[in-house]
Amino acid sequence: MSYRDDVDSLYMRASALQRELDRAQAELAQRDAELAAIRSRSTILEWPRAEPLPLRELPAAETTLAQLIETFVPRPAPTPPPVPPSAKVLEAARQRLAQLDAECLVLVGAIIEELAMEPARRDELLERLRPIVARIVTRPSRD
Repeated sequence: MSYRDDVDSLYMRASALQRELDRAQAELAQRDAELAAIRSRSTILEWPRAEPLPLRELPAAETTLAQLIETFVPRPAPTPPPVPPSAKVLEAARQRLAQLDAECLVLVGAIIEELAMEPARRDELLERLRPIVARIVTRPSRD
């Protein structure tokens, strides 16, 4: 390809781009005319100028940081209130306790008292209470 061919191809490309630019400008002029005609036929509402809102005063950085840290401190979940036992459960417990001898009653009473007084040892005491409860449940009645 020679220098003359390069110049001719560039000229042809520039001519095509100029025609495309002229066509786009004519189309834009036509659209501007249509828009002006539409605007002249209708009334355009002007929005009233609003006053800018006042700037809000932010709290000190230390206060915000302290509040943020406070939200991430784990809090213990509230424990639900104890459900009172039904009348049938209480009656069954009374009947079974009535069947125990004095030694077992003293032991059960001591464990229950410790459960009420020392919540930290509750799991250990419940483990001690389970065999006694099992004996109560499996003991034949003296009726």
